[in-house]
Amino acid sequence: MSPEVLGGETGHSVEVDWWSLGCIFYELAAGIPPFHADTPEDVFENVLNWKTTLPLALNDARHLMSDEFVDFILQ
Repeated sequence: MSPEVLGGETGHSVEVDWWSLGCIFYELAAGIPPFHADTPEDVFENVLNWKTTLPLALNDARHLMSDEFVDFILQ
């Protein structure tokens, strides 16, 4: 789920779908979700703090992805 959905915001738009698609592509390339953690609460925390956790996840799986693929995920 996107940070907007997890944070309880109302009126979100198609951006949440693009968020989910990026997460799916990351998982297909890396073999694990970008915000994985040991507990659901930690996953939610990772998503809500995505500005910190996403760069770390991309760095961990960078050897599996081309520059273009990373750019695609970040757009």
